[in-house]
Amino acid sequence: LVSDLSCRFNPRELECKGAESDQCLTGAQVSSLERLYGDLRDPKTNVLIAPGYVPSGENETGPIGGGVRQYAFGAAPGQSLQVAFSTGYFGGFVFERRDWDFRTFDLTRDLSTARQKLGALMDATNPDLTKLRKSGGKLIQYHGLLDGSIPPAMSTQYFDAVQARMGKTDDYYRLFLAPGVLHCGFGPGPNVFGNLGFPGADADHDTLLALERWVEKGVAPSSIIATKYTDEDPRKPAQRTRPLCPYPQVAKWDGKGDINLSQSFNCVAPGT
Repeated sequence: LVSDLSCRFNPRELECKGAESDQCLTGAQVSSLERLYGDLRDPKTNVLIAPGYVPSGENETGPIGGGVRQYAFGAAPGQSLQVAFSTGYFGGFVFERRDWDFRTFDLTRDLSTARQKLGALMDATNPDLTKLRKSGGKLIQYHGLLDGSIPPAMSTQYFDAVQARMGKTDDYYRLFLAPGVLHCGFGPGPNVFGNLGFPGADADHDTLLALERWVEKGVAPSSIIATKYTDEDPRKPAQRTRPLCPYPQVAKWDGKGDINLSQSFNCVAPGT
């Protein structure tokens, strides 16, 4: 499972060199994968709209949504979660039509309509956090790297945009990426860290308690320890713990300790 956004998977490496078989992909299948993993850009202006998904965990499923396969394709054509989301949002909120058909969607035209009508209410893309900083507020953000709903790079790009505008944010805003975690929680990796109502043991294991400690005692989280429980049940023994590191740092094994224990990992700069 990827631990950051540095994976550079090339779907063309899987393309059939000869006859089509179940051991390779057709050209059309490769093109579909390239669109899923590639950036989404306005076809007229080439302006970036959204980054692509992170390779890994495509077939993972969870109680509140799974990997890219479940969100993008679903059980049958037209039954993916993304179709349900787009129909609900554009049909319900933007166009207010029960019979709106996602197949009529025009990226340039309809996205502009949505932004004009609902952008001020729905979008959270403003990188100016001056009011938060001046008020003494603190912000902890996390994103599962197997999120099949919202591409993880949307969070890192927002974080980068904030830093580009405001400078270093260590004293009031930190982002944590969670390897092996689906949309908000669950997934094959250590996935409990105070999210989804599953409390961690203390401020070192729980994002909300870490935020409370940061605000009230001035102790910024240098990492948050995530836990993988047996049968996904916090009442059962822990199978694995792993530190979630403040972006852009990643967790690196020390080369000697138990790989199932968080203390065997250190948060380091990518490539270190």
